[in-house]
Amino acid sequence: MMVYFAEKGGEKKGDIDLVNCETAGKWSDIPTADKLKDVGDLDRTFAVKMADRTFTMIADDESACM
Repeated sequence: MMVYFAEKGGEKKGDIDLVNCETAGKWSDIPTADKLKDVGDLDRTFAVKMADRTFTMIADDESACM
């Protein structure tokens, strides 16, 4: 289970059951038509692709999203 927050130190926004994950990795490596077009820092951005949704998130540093 992966927990995510709207902002660092903020309230919990939700969680993702990674058992049902199709693929996960650096945002630029995830093959999906619904990629965001305006992401500020791609070095820290990763995606978790589910069957019906792709979560795009920004890690604290690049090593956390590899």
